Amino acid sequence: MNEVRKAFVYLAVPYTHSEDDVKNFRFLVVTALSAKLFERDIFNFSPITHSHPISAVSSAGTSWATWEAFDKFMISLCDQIWVLKIPGWKESVGVTAEIAYALEENKPVFYLGADLRGDILEVYDESTGTPIMNLHLDEESLECMKK
Repeated sequence: MNEVRKAFVYLAVPYTHSEDDVKNFRFLVVTALSAKLFERDIFNFSPITHSHPISAVSSAGTSWATWEAFDKFMISLCDQIWVLKIPGWKESVGVTAEIAYALEENKPVFYLGADLRGDILEVYDESTGTPIMNLHLDEESLECMKK
């Protein structure tokens, strides 16, 4: 990761899906990414890592409408936004809105590629090709990557 990228980062990732296993998979992937970045002294906020457990124990819900004001507030505190390009990111109402809001706030937006190589999900910085993490996926997770 180059030195310019060492900033407080907002991690955008698709979440909402009709199948709970897909939502859980997305939660686990972005939480693993958040942890890996933290280990590298890249401070970050992952809204899914934060909101997924809250939604599980409350009536808060998981929709963009529920979390929009909070997520925009968090984006305003961050220096930049990183978008994890797993399946569903282009169609995600939340990710699309997060990118738009970041750009309105003059926050740089960077994209993280996510390629499947066998049962390994490789996450990397698209602008530099720098690897960020490799995540071993089990059968169920591999199926979730297709949805």
